[in-house]
Amino acid sequence: MNTFTYIKLIIKDELDAFRELLVEQRWLILALLTVFAGLIYYLNPFPPRALSIAAGDKNGAYWKTAEHYADYFRQNGVQLTLVESAGSIENAQRLAENGNSVEAAFIQGGSIAPEQQSDIYSLGSVAYEPLWIFYRADLLDPPKNLTDLTRYRVGIGPELGGTQKLVRELLLLNGIPAQSLGGFILGPYAQNLEDFQSGKLDILIKVAAPHDQGVQTLVSDSTARLLSIPEAIAYQKNLPYIYALTVPANSLDIERKIPKESLTVIATTSSIVTQKDLHPDLQMLFLLAARDNQRASQHLFFAKRGEFPAYVDPTIPASPVALHYYDYGVPPGMRYLPFWLAGFINRMWVLILSILAFTYPIGKLNLKLREIRYHIKHRRLYEELLGTELYLCEHNPDHSELVRISDHLQHLNREAINVRVPVGSEADYFVLLQAIELLRAKIRERISCQ
Repeated sequence: MNTFTYIKLIIKDELDAFRELLVEQRWLILALLTVFAGLIYYLNPFPPRALSIAAGDKNGAYWKTAEHYADYFRQNGVQLTLVESAGSIENAQRLAENGNSVEAAFIQGGSIAPEQQSDIYSLGSVAYEPLWIFYRADLLDPPKNLTDLTRYRVGIGPELGGTQKLVRELLLLNGIPAQSLGGFILGPYAQNLEDFQSGKLDILIKVAAPHDQGVQTLVSDSTARLLSIPEAIAYQKNLPYIYALTVPANSLDIERKIPKESLTVIATTSSIVTQKDLHPDLQMLFLLAARDNQRASQHLFFAKRGEFPAYVDPTIPASPVALHYYDYGVPPGMRYLPFWLAGFINRMWVLILSILAFTYPIGKLNLKLREIRYHIKHRRLYEELLGTELYLCEHNPDHSELVRISDHLQHLNREAINVRVPVGSEADYFVLLQAIELLRAKIRERISCQ
C-alpha cells in the first residue's frame, strides 16, 4: 500500500463515518437546518434582481442620471427600470403610497412632507440643483429679487414638481403667502417653456441641473435673461436644504459671454431616496452607481469631482447603509466579489465567524471521526463483555448456562468480525477479539472443571 492509497482509504472511511452520523442524528440535523434556513430568510441575504426608480421627465437631468445608473446596475446583474414622473412631489408620493410603485426616486431638497418620512431613507445627495429664474429680456421693468416675481406671469412647473414647492417656501420667508400668487401658473415644464418663448409668460422658473435640456434651451435663447439673487446666502441660513452658488461670468457660454457678469443663484440638492425596506445591497449599489456617475460625468458645473454622493440634506432620514458608506467607504469585498456576495459577507460576517468558531474544534476531529464511530459500535460489545465478566465473578452458573454464555460470546465474536475496520483502528479490533477470546477461555475452563 502506498501513501496515496492509504489517504484515499482514510477519506473513504471518514465519509462513511460522516454518513452514519447524519443518519443517526437526522432529526437533530434537520432541526438545525430549519433554524439556519429561518435565520437566513430573516436576514434576507440576497437582493432582488429588478427594481424601479422614479426619474422625472424624459428630457430632464434626472432621467439622464438614471440612465447611467441603469447601465451600472445592468453590469451587476440587476435590472433598473426608469419610471417617468412629473417631478419630486410625485416621486415622493410614489415612494410613500401603498403598494410602492417604485423602490427609489430622485427627490429635490425640501420636497418630502413630514408624514412621508417614516417609510423612506435618503442615500445622500448626488448633485446641486439651482433655482433657475429666467425672465424675458423685453420686460420694461425686469425683476431684481424674488419679491418682484409677484408682479409677473410666472411659470413654476407642474403641481407635483419640486419647483413650485420651493418657490412658495422662499416667498413665504418674504411674508408672501400662497394665496397671493395669482400670477403663478402651474403646468408641465415643456408647456411653460413654449409659453415663455411665445410671450404668454414673463418669467419661467425651474429647479434643474445646468445640463437639463430646458435650461440649456433658455441659456441659448437671446430673449431670456437669468436673474441673480444677491441675498441667496440669507435664504441658505434659513432653510437647511438651500445653498448659495455662483454662476461665473461667461461660464454658461464662453463664446456668447453668457452670463455677462457673475450671478448668485439659490440651489438645493437632489437626493436618491428609497423605501426603508429596500435591500441593503441595492442601497449600496445605488451609492456606487452615484459615485461612478459623478466621477465620469461630463456635466459637472457647481460640484467638484468626488464631492457627491454625500449626506447634506438633513430633511430626509439617512439610511444606515449610506452612513456606514460615508464613514468607512466601500466594503472591501465589493472590490473583488460580486456585489450580492460581498454584501452578504459584509452583513453576515459575525454569524459566519460564530459558525467557524463552533465548527473549527469539531473540524479538528474530522480525521478521527472514523475511529470515534468505530468505538461507538464496539462500546456495546465491551459492555456485554464487562457484564458477563461480572456475572461470572458473582455467580456460579451451571453447565447449561455456561454453554449458553459461550454461544453468546461466539455470536459477539462474529459481530465484531463483520464490522468493517477503518484505517488506523486495526489495533483496537484485535484488542476486542483478544478480550472476547480471553473470556471464552475462562468459560471453557469452567466447563471442563464441572
